[in-house]
Amino acid sequence: MQELLSPKDIPQGTTRLLAEHGYSQTGYYAEYVSRMPTPEEATLLGLQPGTTVLLHIRTGYTAKRPFRVSINVFAGDQNRIVSTHGDASVITSFRLEESTE
Repeated sequence: MQELLSPKDIPQGTTRLLAEHGYSQTGYYAEYVSRMPTPEEATLLGLQPGTTVLLHIRTGYTAKRPFRVSINVFAGDQNRIVSTHGDASVITSFRLEESTE
């Protein structure tokens, strides 16, 4: 599974690639953590002094065990988290900017 080590996009997505190799994800646990950046993160993200970063840490699980951890670091002042739970079609009918119709 060399694709996992490449910086290029995986056409079918990581979850499907892993399933093709016997690791079917049954769920995941997501954490969001805000903190001050490391010096390297501040440089890479071009952050102004005092700007926080937001970490998104996702642990994927098979029916037997945890098998994948993804960590993404975002500039804390330039991102917004949006999450939909339940019937998305009902929600988007009231949020015209998200409607595909």
